[in-house]
Amino acid sequence: MQKSNLRQNLICLLILTWLVVGCENRASNIIFTLTSTPIIAAGTTESSPIYGTPSSTITPILPTPTARIFADADNCTLPINAGHILFLESSFVQNSTSYDGLYVMDGNACSASLLMVGYVFGTPAWSTDGKQISIGCDNGSVICILDAHASLDGCLNLGNFNGVCTPVILRKYALPPGSGKYIFNTSWTYDNKRMVVESRETESRDSDSYVNILTLAGNGSWKLVMHGTTEFNAEASPVTNEMLFDGNYIMSLDGGPISRYTISGYRAVWSHDGTKIAFLQEGPYVPTLPYTEPVGIAEWNFLKTPHWNWLYEPKPIDKYYWPPQNYFIDLRDYPALSWSWDGKYLAFEGEGGSSREISEIYRLNVMTGEIEGLTTKFGQGYAPAWGP
Repeated sequence: MQKSNLRQNLICLLILTWLVVGCENRASNIIFTLTSTPIIAAGTTESSPIYGTPSSTITPILPTPTARIFADADNCTLPINAGHILFLESSFVQNSTSYDGLYVMDGNACSASLLMVGYVFGTPAWSTDGKQISIGCDNGSVICILDAHASLDGCLNLGNFNGVCTPVILRKYALPPGSGKYIFNTSWTYDNKRMVVESRETESRDSDSYVNILTLAGNGSWKLVMHGTTEFNAEASPVTNEMLFDGNYIMSLDGGPISRYTISGYRAVWSHDGTKIAFLQEGPYVPTLPYTEPVGIAEWNFLKTPHWNWLYEPKPIDKYYWPPQNYFIDLRDYPALSWSWDGKYLAFEGEGGSSREISEIYRLNVMTGEIEGLTTKFGQGYAPAWGP
């Protein structure tokens, strides 16, 4: 919590700094230059929230959070209509070498199949119409655009990793000079004509990060809009000409104004209809319960008041069961959350039990609170991306 407060104080300090010296940078096309927190560049302003009054904290329910409910495993022999989840898994072995593989399963973790291998990199993403898939490929410096239907049709088989797909690559786009070497996040704009692409100088989350807007016409054209020494977690809106970044900011893809929909939050992701944002939220510190899960999942709903709500509240560390019935949601390089297209579920990445060594993907029913392990049925998994 102290780290979060320090971060917000630095943001305020840097905004004040811009007000004094920002006029010197009017020729720059870069919307942000990030050192450790955002600096608002000339030509943009931070506006008052346009989606309602932000809240500095989410009202804690602890020390008596909502009871956790575990769902029964789904029957994979029954007809399924739960969409498909793309994810990465690092246990594909070829010629004694382990590779990250891009896999696909349905929303009930059935019919898991290998879609693509060959040093895939970064979080996969569906186009907003569900017809295309983007993923970093070719050692991480190139974006591969796949035909979703042609790549997936006929390759999903019942069982555990029994199906092997043949990816149909429509086109590729190499990162432009000066934007790093490794693609970490891609997301499609609402009209599927552009992409927001986040890349880094090295594979480390501590290296320089870049956010470009890639226009997909012809051979593609790039516009650098953010550069800094920490991750942005930028994601384009599926319904408007906006994007999320840094966990709690919204801005136009064409430049300011900038709105902050809530004061804190991490790894924010849009719902597919654009009405909600899910994000990771630190749990409140309770002196009598000092040992709790570090983060939970919260929701910001633009159509309801209050706008925020806990979807998965951090719980105290379990002292009565072994292994503990706790989840430690992953805060590493890739997005940890993804909405189902109907808005009823969230896929989230984390470690369960006591080991905290293996990343797995779970499914949260946002209405009932039910949790079900998905990749726990057959292995590891991270960087979920839920599509049709």
